[in-house]
Amino acid sequence: MNSQKQEPPVEFDVRLNVPYLLGRAANGLLGRLTEVLKQQDLSLGMWRILALLYAQSPLRFSALFTLSSMEPSTASRFINELLQRGLIAKKKSKTDARGVLLSITRAGQQTVRSLLPQVAVMEKDTLAGFSEDEVYLARRLLQRMCDNVSPLIDYPE
Repeated sequence: MNSQKQEPPVEFDVRLNVPYLLGRAANGLLGRLTEVLKQQDLSLGMWRILALLYAQSPLRFSALFTLSSMEPSTASRFINELLQRGLIAKKKSKTDARGVLLSITRAGQQTVRSLLPQVAVMEKDTLAGFSEDEVYLARRLLQRMCDNVSPLIDYPE
């Protein structure tokens, strides 16, 4: 391993910096999504949990924390709110006595479905002018970036 300190590049344009660009795109999208979610009195964190459970249900608590990229305490607050509102349900795991599984309820599915048209429009607007190949490539590249930054692991059950 090279122990020499690397010098920062002399030329730097933050407007071309990948973390900056990703943050800027994410902030714009999340701002728009927040406005859409207000219709159902949902926060971004609650939406993330609902959307994950909509795509794959049931999920273990631990898998949901990892997939949502949230701290367990933060995710727990959102999970408790969604449980109280009847949008998700929990049950004990059949394979692990200490494990808890979360699943989306019919009401939760209806909530997600009611928002999907607006979410789809946001994605369409974001990808305007991209070819199908570019959209595919953008998704693959973003997935690889996510894997480089925070790899996911498969969870049983």
